[in-house]
Amino acid sequence: MHFIRGTANDQLKKFDLAIIDYSYAITFNPDYFEAYANRGVAKINQLQTKGIFKPTKEQTDSACLDLNKALSMGDTSIQDMITLYCK
Repeated sequence: MHFIRGTANDQLKKFDLAIIDYSYAITFNPDYFEAYANRGVAKINQLQTKGIFKPTKEQTDSACLDLNKALSMGDTSIQDMITLYCK
């Protein structure tokens, strides 16, 4: 339920709420790699909506932790995000 609501909030560009929802989904299922991936992307999108189009490493640390966690769990769909924001 939280993952679906997080996805809806993502689509509505309510990234703060999406991040909270994905965090709840992870709390209930720590192996939910899609929630880690989506939360990481939502954190990046949140920066961009604030006008930060070239975030610093410090600004993306939390997002990169989520994206790398998802990658380590087998989600290869976020490799481009990692290349763009985490290296």
